[in-house]
Amino acid sequence: MNIKTLLTIACAASATFLAAPAMAGGTPFYIGATLGASKTASIGLGANMTKSSDVVAGVLAGYRITPNFGIEGFYTGAGKFNATVGLANGNGKVDVFGIDAIGWLPIAGAFSAYGKLGLASAKTTASFGSAGLGGATRTAATYGLGVQYAATPALDMRVGWDRFGAAVDANGTNSNFHADVWSAGIVYHFQ
Repeated sequence: MNIKTLLTIACAASATFLAAPAMAGGTPFYIGATLGASKTASIGLGANMTKSSDVVAGVLAGYRITPNFGIEGFYTGAGKFNATVGLANGNGKVDVFGIDAIGWLPIAGAFSAYGKLGLASAKTTASFGSAGLGGATRTAATYGLGVQYAATPALDMRVGWDRFGAAVDANGTNSNFHADVWSAGIVYHFQ
């Protein structure tokens, strides 16, 4: 099953939930935006990473099934990188679409910790000229941790970390790597 199929199922499930009665104080639907920093691990192949971090942004939409459990669909940039492989210099960029199950654990007052586990499709665009390296798409498990603060009944603030699997094409064979994203975000709950 590929990521497009999973996202289609998630959208269909979300549409079904639209008919569900609103939770006390509002609907269980929320949207959000994130801004952060990424760090790309070595792409392998003996690459010398000359740039492996970048500023990234993302968006998300979710449905809170219970007060402590929900699902989120998301898009995020996972960074740009520059590397040297053999005598070839090149660069790449990673973009990620996915879906997560998310669970919240109240800590104290308006603070809660959250954990995410899901599936994501990372598309890497890369250009390395004579080294024969190019872009690739990798679908892999993704996970993350963070803390969330309920500033108002409609607005939460988040700080978190996520890990995504990605790949570059090395003459027809994928060379897998991962990208880490640290971000801060705002989540708006529909009322």
